Amino acid sequence: MADVQFSVLGPLTAYRDGARVGLGGRRQRMVLATLLAARGRMLPAERLRELVWSDGGRTAGPATLHGYVAGLRRALEPDRPPRSPSTVLLREGPGYAVRVRAEQVDAERFTALVANGVTMLRRGRPAAVVTTLTGALGLWRGPAYADLAQASFVLPEIARLDGLRAAATETRLTAMLALGRHTEVLGELEALVLEQPLRERGWELLAIALYRTGRQGDALTVVRRARTRIARDLGLDPGAGLLRLEAAILGQDASLDLPAGRAVLPWAPSSSGRSWWVPRRTAEDPSGIPADDGTVEHTTIHCDGRHHAWAATDDQRRAGVRGQRQEQLRRLRRAVERTYPAAAAPAGRRRIRRAGRGAPRPGGVPIAGIPMTRTAAELAGLTPQWRAWTAENLALGVPAGEVREALLAAGLSGSVVDEELTRALDHPYFQACLRLAREYAWQESLLDFYGDLRSAQLAGGLERRVGLCAAEFFDRYYFANRPVILAGAVDDWPARRQWSPTSLRDRLGEVEVEVMTGRDGNPEHGWQHDAHRTRMTFADYLTMVETGGETNDYYMVARNDNWQHGLKPLAQDIRPVPGIIDPVLLPEAVTLLLGPAGTVTNLHHDNMNILLCQVMGRKRVRLVPSYQRSRVYPRGGTYSHVDAELPDLDQYPLYGQATVLAEVLEPGDALFVPAGWWHWVRALDISATVSLHHFQVPPGNHYLHPPLVRADP
Repeated sequence: MADVQFSVLGPLTAYRDGARVGLGGRRQRMVLATLLAARGRMLPAERLRELVWSDGGRTAGPATLHGYVAGLRRALEPDRPPRSPSTVLLREGPGYAVRVRAEQVDAERFTALVANGVTMLRRGRPAAVVTTLTGALGLWRGPAYADLAQASFVLPEIARLDGLRAAATETRLTAMLALGRHTEVLGELEALVLEQPLRERGWELLAIALYRTGRQGDALTVVRRARTRIARDLGLDPGAGLLRLEAAILGQDASLDLPAGRAVLPWAPSSSGRSWWVPRRTAEDPSGIPADDGTVEHTTIHCDGRHHAWAATDDQRRAGVRGQRQEQLRRLRRAVERTYPAAAAPAGRRRIRRAGRGAPRPGGVPIAGIPMTRTAAELAGLTPQWRAWTAENLALGVPAGEVREALLAAGLSGSVVDEELTRALDHPYFQACLRLAREYAWQESLLDFYGDLRSAQLAGGLERRVGLCAAEFFDRYYFANRPVILAGAVDDWPARRQWSPTSLRDRLGEVEVEVMTGRDGNPEHGWQHDAHRTRMTFADYLTMVETGGETNDYYMVARNDNWQHGLKPLAQDIRPVPGIIDPVLLPEAVTLLLGPAGTVTNLHHDNMNILLCQVMGRKRVRLVPSYQRSRVYPRGGTYSHVDAELPDLDQYPLYGQATVLAEVLEPGDALFVPAGWWHWVRALDISATVSLHHFQVPPGNHYLHPPLVRADP
């Protein structure tokens, strides 16, 4: 299949296998531009004609539009046999859509790179940010849709891309300042504020760069120029950021300086997670011991790593990090000694027995974080929270000596730590737990070995099958615990033709539904779902979905159980997949997921086989085999610690060895996700997915947990 690429960051251009494609006259190019600006969404033919002929001319008839579509198809797919379906410019229902992978459109590549750059900046990786965003900005060949910029239908997309370009430029310059390249960026920042005079971030960065080159007066002048320009053009006062920056410059605040030998974000608190919070002595409490209510003022001690201790994967890794870990512990101990003088010389150290050599050492898994703020009462002994933390890390195979050092660094006395460690290691309950942990580690290693053997079978990626018969589905995929996409399997559903936000609102708008809201404010929303349940009318929710743009803040998920209540009339719009889904149980075995573009389902697994049927919109999916459990760092049983979209391989290195199958679900596709397979999903459009889980060939649908009964000792 030929590789087709589209470029809109400049004049509209298309390439086929690297050769430029002639796209015809202006009106035909406008048809393609309109579909590309829709970013994969289907546009009804009537709406497409309205947009293309929105310049005041008489709207052409359907035949004219069809002629332009045919011309584009001939240009983009000259080798396509007559009457065969197009793979790029598709006819879908009442309209048309351009269906290509995101990386085939330079605007989508640019959008993804900007998102990656922002994330890396938050994680404290400015050098990577500069490299990534320099490449992203290099994709631009001129103004977006330069040859069609006066067409009203592309103006919203041009505005979106221009905003992203400005944000990418500011983020890149922020990272360069964090690297100490303030002299180098001065000229670029001057040009930026001339080009974007109403974006305050550019003025802030220019003032910081001037300040760091020793030009405090010029930095103040820049802030006041910004104040004058914003007041003149907008009639507004500058934002709080500029006002704080002005005060900091006047006071020569040390936060504006670049610490020697260290990259920091300019004029922004570190969000990389690479800092320790410890109590700071206050004037009211010269001893540094906080009040019994636990309130305490904080300061930050920066470390080079994320955690004070961790379980390494092998001798080489341990040797490489031991010195770094010891230095971190020394820093922490010095900070604690300054805060808690009584803890400086712990007494009564007794010999601590180490965990057995057979104890599991999961690769790269960090010790659970220690809360560094302690009350005076807690310094006298271990609370239940500390005891649970200690037992968990010992059971994971972290050496007792490392656990002891971490507890001492947190300000706990040596005698208390030694006594508690001895009691924990000698306790028969803990010994039983340790034996089970060793068995579990052996089983995990066997599963990893088995997984490595099976992974070779997945070298071809996630299979997409058309017209797969039920017998082959069960034999090759269901009973083999292997995923597959059944392409077009639900194209014949009435839901595919009838469902849209408008039609659903008209049919069931008054029904009260439950949705998850406030998800953006809580990264734990996947397993703290009860805190996010909200009830509203279906009409109100659909309006949010239509008008809210790309967001992960609200989503109707399977847990909301709306199908069994007000939305059950929609069951008449779906059909059993012949021979695969049980038609008798179908009405009861359905869950609905519906939300805007941008909704994300974090990496997790289900304890049953499921069939995800894509009714509306597209979704990007990533899957990891069930037998690679140790490589996804499980938490809470069914969820993973790893962000599958932007995995932090420094913190979760084994994920880099996982077999990740990635694909885009198109409307009409059905994805079979076997029990135990880890999957991550992002909606690319306004999306509706029906999840089915009663297959026609039982048993084997659920995991069977053996009874937890042990033999007598």
